[in-house]
Amino acid sequence: MRRSLVLLAAVVFAFTLSAEVELPKADEKWLTLETDGFRFISNASPRVTQGIARDLLRMRAAVGQLTRFRVYTAEPTRVYLFSSERAFAPYRSAVLDVDNGYFSGFFLRRRGGNFILLRSDAASDDRVVYHELTHQFVANTGGNMPAWFNEGIAEYYSTFRTEGEAAQIGRPVGDHVLWLREQPLIPLRELFAVTRASPIYNEEERTGHFYAQSWALVHYLMSDPGRRASLGRFLTLLGSGKSVDEAFSGAFGMQVSELEEALRAYIRRVSFPYTSFELGELEIAELPEPAAMPHDAVLQQLGQLLLASADKHATSAKRFFDEALAVNPKNALAYTGLGRVYDITGRTADADAAYAKAVQIGSGDAEVYLAAGLSLMARRPDEESYRRAGAFFRLATKADPKSSRAWAALGSTLLGRNRDRPAAIAAFQKSVELEPANDEAASQLARLLAREGRHDDARKLAQARLARTHERSVHSEGTVMLAEVDRFETATEFSASLHEAIAKADAGKYDEALAILDRLLPTIRDPAIEEQTLAFREQVAGMKAKKK
Repeated sequence: MRRSLVLLAAVVFAFTLSAEVELPKADEKWLTLETDGFRFISNASPRVTQGIARDLLRMRAAVGQLTRFRVYTAEPTRVYLFSSERAFAPYRSAVLDVDNGYFSGFFLRRRGGNFILLRSDAASDDRVVYHELTHQFVANTGGNMPAWFNEGIAEYYSTFRTEGEAAQIGRPVGDHVLWLREQPLIPLRELFAVTRASPIYNEEERTGHFYAQSWALVHYLMSDPGRRASLGRFLTLLGSGKSVDEAFSGAFGMQVSELEEALRAYIRRVSFPYTSFELGELEIAELPEPAAMPHDAVLQQLGQLLLASADKHATSAKRFFDEALAVNPKNALAYTGLGRVYDITGRTADADAAYAKAVQIGSGDAEVYLAAGLSLMARRPDEESYRRAGAFFRLATKADPKSSRAWAALGSTLLGRNRDRPAAIAAFQKSVELEPANDEAASQLARLLAREGRHDDARKLAQARLARTHERSVHSEGTVMLAEVDRFETATEFSASLHEAIAKADAGKYDEALAILDRLLPTIRDPAIEEQTLAFREQVAGMKAKKK
């Protein structure tokens, strides 16, 4: 984000917001621009909109070359550009549930898409764009991170700059340095404990301090290869469920107070290091001219933003969708939005009618068919619902063959309706191929491959998930996937050995059957299965005794 002094932000934010977000006027001019995985919805000028889009694409291309961040995602990213504080503030207040003029942009990761909201006048120096885009890269790459790291790393990359064939990363933020030299440091234990719900994160007079020190700590740790490696270990240990003290000791091998003192000394430096890379020519998509948005499309997109931010905004979002349909009764996406509102508020029959109308109108947007199918599967998990949902999901894959969610949803219906494992495997493979970070689809695929006896393929998938996140906790998705693969493989081997023992006993080869059972018994962990296997062994031993 663009960071000016808190006092200046307080002066700018000098009016009181109403609780209800007003509908945009019919004569308001809004623009849309779609390019390379982004859709911009903007009430800024065409020049400003196109300039911010170009900055975003250049930064993404460069960071993709320079780092291990996953800079692309299969899910769509909508960038909402607001021309001023007055236009931006009601949506910031509603979406963040806080009236804090310090926030000139923010990022939301939601199922079904990513949202970046920006004040275009604050984004003119690029820092706000780069900050929010970094949040998306972190979410794509490493999942949930502590608030201090999430904001610190976003500030670290916010000063990204390209000059000719060189790119610069980690340039100092002058406002942060000045602030920290005049203010006492937040104790690191307090900094590490901050969440998005913490007062220090939301109270305007304290937010600047939190962002400044988060930036300084990340900058200090990133400025040295050894400290950078320790930072990675610290985050991994925190993610595994270790306490701050345990994680810190295991990663840094020092006391927290020692790091605080080192950070104080770092802040007092005359200059700060940054990294410069030589780049090949950056290739970005050719930018089209922004196009004027019809009023009903503006209403639908703003309603979608409110609804995506939180279920509690369903009533406000409905006002936007109703007005969009009053302007254009054939807006399929507005009917889809109404269907979601009715789902949230428990009006099942109205939801079905809204989705049916959206599908009847038809759309090139996969979201229309995805929403209809997911609603059916959530409320009526029966054979007929799976059949109908599967038809919707096939339409979604045709509307957008690159939709990871559509392919994963189709795979789920193939399993639920007729247990067509080969077809389900193919659908989930397509989903994971499009979006390797789709943990739910990857988990389903690993289970299916294991059940089909393809244990090596399942294990490779789980190990790839571990390699992507570097998490080794018992709670991490990759660890759980590996455990399930091992369980299926063990169960398959156990079943095959037990059937072999039965066949040997039926053939009168009791010694061979007993040898197989004796080999199996020490591997059994389930008491019930162990009891049944022991009973079978006694039966075989009895048959052997009778034969003698």
